[in-house]
Amino acid sequence: MDTVKKNDTEYKTVMIFGAGASGTTWLLDSLAEVNNLRTIFEPLNPKGVPEANSLFNLYVNENEYHPELNSFFERILNDKLHTCWTDYRFHPHKLIKPKKGSFKTKLRSYRNSYSKSIKQFLTYRKHKNINRIIVKFIRGNLLSGWVAENFDCNIIFILRHPAAVINSRMNKGEEWLRKGEMIDNYFENLSLLNDHLKPFQRHYSNSLSLLEKNVFLWCIENKIPYQQLQNKPNCEILFYENLVLDINGEWGKLKKFHLIRPEKNTLVKPSQQASFDAKKSGINIKNQITKWQYNFNTTQLNQIENILNLFNIPIYSAFDTMPILQKNKQNE
Repeated sequence: MDTVKKNDTEYKTVMIFGAGASGTTWLLDSLAEVNNLRTIFEPLNPKGVPEANSLFNLYVNENEYHPELNSFFERILNDKLHTCWTDYRFHPHKLIKPKKGSFKTKLRSYRNSYSKSIKQFLTYRKHKNINRIIVKFIRGNLLSGWVAENFDCNIIFILRHPAAVINSRMNKGEEWLRKGEMIDNYFENLSLLNDHLKPFQRHYSNSLSLLEKNVFLWCIENKIPYQQLQNKPNCEILFYENLVLDINGEWGKLKKFHLIRPEKNTLVKPSQQASFDAKKSGINIKNQITKWQYNFNTTQLNQIENILNLFNIPIYSAFDTMPILQKNKQNE
């Protein structure tokens, strides 16, 4: 197996960008474990990092000067941003604000919150003396091009099939699915509209279903960084499906970042964000790629396909579980 030097001076901080439910946590922890890296978890989550309140899900043109954002990312890269959320992955406010309901419900909420928080603290406290860091974001896709242009770091952008992402959000509950509604904010952003969204504005309306809004959201949050990052030397675009199946040399692409690939037994571990059932039973690798197919009818698949075609997405099709761009390259 490849080895990595403990004091590898060639290593630059790696930042992982991807949409929620695209496998960012799984990739983060898989790489951190085998490369002896300390994780910085979701610094753009405003619930865990109040300073991110005006920065999450923001779009900034690659050439724009943004002092607040610049200061924020400098803190991350200089390892000066530390909260319970970024370091230990729990929200302190949940320890003092239980769920609404009966006394019994509140007591159970307290117990679960404290138990999980203690477990998280003890897990990640062991890593506090590790100097090399790896960071992951699910609220920064539209900033990734700007980060790549302005900071001396390496960037991984992970893509996952839009239907699989939406299916995962459906399984997590309506709150996650409702994220599709924030698409309105993107079309109201004049800079984003003028730079990227003008051709699609007339196709978008509030009458679209929640499914269609989520597909629009996926297209915007994935196509723009895909175009911005694909030719940058400090960036690598990975496909979740190829990583899970361990095909097409996907893990090997990270050698240029001085990262070694995880062992195969690590790849079948569910991520921290996975459902309780997944954590209990482990990952069925093939099922991870195909299970979403059985949760959409033909009408819904056609809706997904039509929007992917509208955005001229060459990467995925609603009727194929694997990245079609990769298949086309293999057949050339």
